[in-house]
Amino acid sequence: MRKSFLVAFVLLLAAVPSLAGDKKKNRFIMNKNADQWVELANVADVVAEQPCGNWALAAGMEASLRRQKVELDQRFWIMRLNGGLLCMPSAGSFETIKNRIDGEYVLADGRHVRIEVRYRESLPESTDALMLPLAHGRPYLLWWKDQPYLVKGATWDELIYQTGQKLIEIKTLKMVNTLEKGAKRDVVFDREKDDTNDLSAMFDIVVSDMADIDPFTPPRNKATEPVENPAVKK
Repeated sequence: MRKSFLVAFVLLLAAVPSLAGDKKKNRFIMNKNADQWVELANVADVVAEQPCGNWALAAGMEASLRRQKVELDQRFWIMRLNGGLLCMPSAGSFETIKNRIDGEYVLADGRHVRIEVRYRESLPESTDALMLPLAHGRPYLLWWKDQPYLVKGATWDELIYQTGQKLIEIKTLKMVNTLEKGAKRDVVFDREKDDTNDLSAMFDIVVSDMADIDPFTPPRNKATEPVENPAVKK
């Protein structure tokens, strides 16, 4: 039996009959913003170098990180995760992957960043969790039929109740198969046609810029600094 993306109590609310004495007063009022959508632009077209699960993950990581202005390619991550350019069904357990990735990195351009993996080993209970990375401009990885796909877009209906509560009913997820090239790369998970039981883990990789501050030096305040005028400078 297919899982519903809609929270269970919504169905309960829809099933509660209004009171006979005052139908208008007791009925539930719902507004629906149908066919909302988002698709991230400029998602790097990264193809896994080897047709393996660990490389599919690494290619997805590279694409997600490029969207966040971090240039660390799939080979870097394969070496970090597996200790060599190996072809494996997976890169290891999520806990192991997180332990090997989380940390501070100095990039080629001198930036200091922190990279953190946020994962779930099962489909999240709330559809908000599936939309949050996209709302922050991050593509993320979702396991479909035991293979990681890069999620870069979605369509949904927004349900708004008289209490102001909003619920999201996801209709489709636009994903990338990093193991494929050309037209086969773009795939769509359609809730009406596909089985949500085939969706499992969720893997979001988040970049935070770190300020390179000397704690012994007070911060500069440009508003109070003197302004030099080249016209009068000797």
